[in-house]
Amino acid sequence: MLVPFDPDQRIQLVHTSDRLRHALSDAAGQAPTRTLIRPPAAGRRPVGQRREDDSMNPPDALQRLVDIEEIQQLKARYFRLMDTKDWAAFGALFTPDAVMDTDGFVHHGPGAILEFLPKILDGVVTTHHGHMPEITITGPDTATGIWAMFDYLTFPGDGPPKGLRGHGHYHEQYRRVDGVWRIQHLVLTRLRVDPLDGGFPGPDELS
Repeated sequence: MLVPFDPDQRIQLVHTSDRLRHALSDAAGQAPTRTLIRPPAAGRRPVGQRREDDSMNPPDALQRLVDIEEIQQLKARYFRLMDTKDWAAFGALFTPDAVMDTDGFVHHGPGAILEFLPKILDGVVTTHHGHMPEITITGPDTATGIWAMFDYLTFPGDGPPKGLRGHGHYHEQYRRVDGVWRIQHLVLTRLRVDPLDGGFPGPDELS
């Protein structure tokens, strides 16, 4: 149940905090050094308030937001198309000169990527999630991005499941080709990999 916020409660909270801070300072034999909540210093603008000299062109700012959203949609399709194994649509996400560097496997161009992934993931149940994108527009048709990632792979076979749960980051470069954002360079780095109950798959299960 949501309770409406009473502005008088904020004033009371500040006064209560000040009294507590003074009491603690007296006990320590020290004068209080700062207040919990204070108004902006003279000449300092409140958080979120624009400077009068801010010169960002509104159309440029809007285009930047549109580009960031399109790149996020691009990466969302990357995860979905990989997990559903829609390889034809997956290959269309990359530029003709794309490079994919994942887990020590480096492939150049959509053809090489599509020759590798469908084979290594044949029969593998995969779940990929991407989080907290850091997208930087670096030019009219170029951008970079860093994505926190999680993947969960279960390989086929009898007995306890073999596979992994992994955490890391995608480091990517994007280029707009014929008006559409595509992945130009992708590097996957891992921070943690946990095997499933059956352990990691053997080399023969990765070929």
